Amino acid sequence: MKGFNNIQLHAPFLILSSLVLIACNPDSTDSTNVNTDSIYADMSLTASTAGRTRINVELNVEEKNGTNIELSSGERLEASSGSESVTLAQDTDFDDIDYEGSLNTSSSDDPYNITLVRENGLSIDGSTVNMPDEFTVSSPSEDEVYDSNQSLPLRWTPERSGEMIELETSTNCTTDTGSTSTTLEIFELVDDGSEDWLLSNLTAADGDNIDRAIDCVIDVMLVRRATGTLDTRFESGGQITATQSRKIENVVLRLQE
Repeated sequence: MKGFNNIQLHAPFLILSSLVLIACNPDSTDSTNVNTDSIYADMSLTASTAGRTRINVELNVEEKNGTNIELSSGERLEASSGSESVTLAQDTDFDDIDYEGSLNTSSSDDPYNITLVRENGLSIDGSTVNMPDEFTVSSPSEDEVYDSNQSLPLRWTPERSGEMIELETSTNCTTDTGSTSTTLEIFELVDDGSEDWLLSNLTAADGDNIDRAIDCVIDVMLVRRATGTLDTRFESGGQITATQSRKIENVVLRLQE
């Protein structure tokens, strides 16, 4: 098996982090109060199915955790690629302001651009990223059953020579008290289209409190990532990123004693 890096995220810590973010969420300010060079921009584009890309942009004052910026009626965010374009709409969750929209393309043929149009007519239009190549996963399939001492046959096309791809797993197991334990893990693989991946790499069923008589269920996702170039007129430290992902749900993991 080819080498990989592993990152683990466990559900209780994710829940705690979410509560902290809600409790400490900053207030907002109107965009006309903020110069462009004081706007920290975090832009992400995500294609999880062929033919559609979701865009999310968050603007903050000077830093990632700075005050949220709410665009005035005279300012807007636009996203485009090839012949496709969209004006992003404001979305507010727990007073956290971001801007969202979608494009009817997920192709890597044309760059993706995000523009902030300011009230004075100035276009901050130098933020661009190339979407990673689209791909199709042929194995595994949903509801397939594998023993925990087996390999998971990962197959996707086309491959990318010399590149890496992420394997993200979300594993739900049952504890001896009947509750569900969820473990999120990230592994880095060679993007060559084929990996017989040892399920023993998963740590989800390692705990003493896991009921090994009950199968675990895994959601498997392969992810290609790319980082683009953010317009230099923004505050430094921001980013524009693109991901191309494909998800296979409900792969059954039969635990071995």
